Amino acid sequence: MGYGYDVKKIAVTTDLSENSLGALAYANNIAEGCGAKIYLIHVLTDIGTAIGYIPSIPLSEIEDEMRKNVAKQLKNIELRSFSKDLDVETVILKGNPASEIAEFAEKNDIDLIIVSTTGKGALEKLLIGSVAESIVKRSTKSVLVVKPASK
Repeated sequence: MGYGYDVKKIAVTTDLSENSLGALAYANNIAEGCGAKIYLIHVLTDIGTAIGYIPSIPLSEIEDEMRKNVAKQLKNIELRSFSKDLDVETVILKGNPASEIAEFAEKNDIDLIIVSTTGKGALEKLLIGSVAESIVKRSTKSVLVVKPASK
């Protein structure tokens, strides 16, 4: 029985924390069942915006190093987390995570976004917000929010 959902492209996000890795198993299983392509996404902080402009620091060099480091981590995550026969593409974006992920999903006709919550407490969520919640609010795409595994 079909419900009109044809999942061919899945965006799964990670901030590289242990909690964010919980969504990967869901992405793997859904992609295997649907034959979908996975986009493994990480969003870099725009350090120029985050710390302000400091002329003596070559921000492009710092960003290049960050990008190389993240690319290595994503490749390791890809090799550990996804079946070998799946089509997985790693994507590194820069900026506000919720905005960048929602925009990427729209531009690339993503069918499903899978994101983990970080398991933050109410005060921490109030002070810095929830990326998962912001993605749900901003995106026109379906979003699966995965809670961290219980310890």
